[in-house]
Amino acid sequence: IFPFIDEKTVAVKMFNFDWDNDGFIRVVSIAKNGLLCDVSGESDWKENHFPIIEEEKLSSLQIQFVKNRKSLVKNNNVVFVVQNQYGETLPFYVMPIGGIPVYNPRFKMKAIE
Repeated sequence: IFPFIDEKTVAVKMFNFDWDNDGFIRVVSIAKNGLLCDVSGESDWKENHFPIIEEEKLSSLQIQFVKNRKSLVKNNNVVFVVQNQYGETLPFYVMPIGGIPVYNPRFKMKAIE
């Protein structure tokens, strides 16, 4: 899924319920290279907080749900909620506004004396 980050969002909260530890959930943006979320167990909620930097505004995050292939949990109904810093639910889409976010690494170099 692809939640859209507007110009007023400075942080997001993501909640997942009943993931059953069935793999992992990863967040990708132009500034985040696959940050892992805490995942919920059976009938359990987990909450994750991620700051939003200026270059991520007016773009989409990519939330990847990756199932565990070794021990599949069948018929796993999961709840996932994305909110801004005010607790307002963010819209998310199955097609990202502005295209799929591609991580853009920033390198800092220092001259060797």
